[in-house]
Amino acid sequence: TTVQATNVHDAVMALVERHCDLLICYHHPQQGIDLDSERYAMLSLGKEPLRPYVKAIGKGVPKYTLPGTASEPVPFLSYSSYSSLSRIVEKQLSASPRPVHVFRRFESDLAEGLKSMVLEGHGVAWLPASAVTREVAEGKLTLAIAPNDNEALSTGLWSDEMDIRLYRRIDDARSDLDRIWACLKAAHAVR
Repeated sequence: TTVQATNVHDAVMALVERHCDLLICYHHPQQGIDLDSERYAMLSLGKEPLRPYVKAIGKGVPKYTLPGTASEPVPFLSYSSYSSLSRIVEKQLSASPRPVHVFRRFESDLAEGLKSMVLEGHGVAWLPASAVTREVAEGKLTLAIAPNDNEALSTGLWSDEMDIRLYRRIDDARSDLDRIWACLKAAHAVR
């Protein structure tokens, strides 16, 4: 087994060009995967929150808080403009009912690169919740929302949810791949 982490476009091309057997990726209306359902099977493996995180200073106190101000914008650690997660985050920022004041400090294709910068205290980044579970539990990271901002906390302002999807080619009928698919399908069947 070989696992390759890459951007969504390259991962989809690897599946289409038969350079991989399975594709696991995020799906969101802002960055949907356009694979023909007659050629590719899909399983939904669950949901993944995408939230703004910052370095915690003290017990759960964020180093920076959204929405920032015109005179003190929040340093924004963003996904590269061609990254699929970039579109989701940009939509969150533009659809905010409150004006958001940020300035781009750093860009990366990958969440792990942004997480490293957040851990060093360089700004706020929208990260998949599963990527920061340990750091949040250890008190190193927290949401970029002021603890007294009850509206943002209760409504999930600046947060979104993505579907985790698994794809495979329908015409690739191999017993080992079929067993993996059947196991995952059973484990994630809609109950």
